[in-house]
Amino acid sequence: MNINNPKPYKVKNKLSRKLEIPANPQVDPVGYISIVVYTASGALPVPDAVITVYNINEDGEENVLYHLITDRSGNSPLITLPVIQGEREYEFTTYNIRVQAVSYYTTNVLDVRVFPDVTTTYRINLIPTAQGSNEENGQTVVIPPIPLDITN
Repeated sequence: MNINNPKPYKVKNKLSRKLEIPANPQVDPVGYISIVVYTASGALPVPDAVITVYNINEDGEENVLYHLITDRSGNSPLITLPVIQGEREYEFTTYNIRVQAVSYYTTNVLDVRVFPDVTTTYRINLIPTAQGSNEENGQTVVIPPIPLDITN
């Protein structure tokens, strides 16, 4: 957990902390992210995993938008995010996701694209830590740009 951010309190399958998102549903379209968290082999769901959705501001600091807790099936509540309108042919906004759970390495997914009126489901496979390990290692997945990003 990032020291600069307050820890979310634990609530089963509920939004545990929601910060103001600069979106006006009357003007800005929204997109959706659904996250399912499993063990590395995909055999078992990971309950009580903390999911943080954030973006990076102009100063390079994290702007946390959501802290969520997975239910006993490893599912997060549906996450609604604004898609900022611009001059592009295909509108999307990028966000970052961090998934943390006790006894698992942290997983970061960077540059997740959110499109208007589209639900994207991410299956996150957490890797168990070695017993007695104090390592803070994890994995980071960066979604690479595509030609659409450049033409937009």
